[in-house]
Amino acid sequence: SHLRILFYVPTQTDAIGIHHELTTRLAACLSGEADVTLATTDGKKVSTTPSDYDIIHIFGCWSNSACQLAGKTHTGLTPYILTPLGMLQPWENERHRKTLLFKWQHTLTTRAAAVQVCGQLEQSTFQKLDWNPRVALIKNPVLTSLATFDETATQLLQLYRKVLDTNARILLTSETRELLGKLLQIGIDNAALENDE
Repeated sequence: SHLRILFYVPTQTDAIGIHHELTTRLAACLSGEADVTLATTDGKKVSTTPSDYDIIHIFGCWSNSACQLAGKTHTGLTPYILTPLGMLQPWENERHRKTLLFKWQHTLTTRAAAVQVCGQLEQSTFQKLDWNPRVALIKNPVLTSLATFDETATQLLQLYRKVLDTNARILLTSETRELLGKLLQIGIDNAALENDE
């Protein structure tokens, strides 16, 4: 079955040509492998119920609506990935530091299942922030000739699958694992039920 992915691109991020090109072309490249919903509004015209999707990919930073969406996913089971698009560089952080949005952006970033950075500079400055250790470097094909949209889409799919596999393992508590073991045992040995009573 196809992965259900929400690309969440806040209005102010989508208004920037290179970001619009990145998200629309990646969504098109992924459409053969996944059901991608591209939300480029502040959530008014598209379902932003996290449980409708297997994974949510948030592009850009400093958006109230993205922070609210991330908050909704935190209470549910849908993991999200953040692609900051260079918007967490030191000068950007300094501009927002004294705002409530700074605190919200920090929370959104630390709770992300993974943060996708697009280049070495962004990776090194992001790692210095120490907001999230789960960083994946996947180049932006709009900004470099070293990556094609198809290659980037393939790398993103691998990242989504890794996040979903990790998420599934985290959700399994030791009690759940023990119960699954017993259920599997019962499936192959009817006497296991009698032994347990």
